[in-house]
Amino acid sequence: MVYTHGQVRVLFLEDADKVDEVTASRQVGAFYEVAARQTVAGRYNAAFAGKFTTPFVAEGCLSVWAQYALLAEDTKQRDRIIARLMEKGIPNMVYYPTPQHALPVFRSEPTYGEAFRNANDYCARTFSLPMHPYLTEAEQETVITAVLEAL
Repeated sequence: MVYTHGQVRVLFLEDADKVDEVTASRQVGAFYEVAARQTVAGRYNAAFAGKFTTPFVAEGCLSVWAQYALLAEDTKQRDRIIARLMEKGIPNMVYYPTPQHALPVFRSEPTYGEAFRNANDYCARTFSLPMHPYLTEAEQETVITAVLEAL
C-alpha cells in the first residue's frame, strides 16, 4: 500500500500491466521511504526513551513520520535544546507555537480565551527534529548528540 496524505492506494500485481514505469518506480520509492522513516524514528526513540516524551504509535499501526516531535520537560529545556541545535546548524521546528484554541481565526468561538491546560502545555514544550528517509545514521547521531548535550 502507498500512503499519501491519509489516502491509501493499493497496487496489486495483477494490475501491473496498467501501471507505467514511472508510476511503478514512484510506488517502490514510497515503500522505501516509509521503511526508511521507520528506521530513523526507531533510532530517535531508542536514543530519547526516558529522557523525553517520545511519539506514540499504537500497536498494529504505522506512522509515515511527516515529523518527529518530542516533548521537553519544560519550556526552558526546550529552548536550551533549540539553541544548541541552532548553534550546530541543525534544522528544527516548533510546528505548534500557539494552541489551536488560541488562534485568531477562533476569536468568535465561545471558548476563545479559555485556558486549555494540556494544549497550552504541549505547545510550550514541543519541538521537532529533522525527519526524512535520507537521514544517514551519522547525521542522525549528530542530531541526537546535540540534543543530549543540551540536557
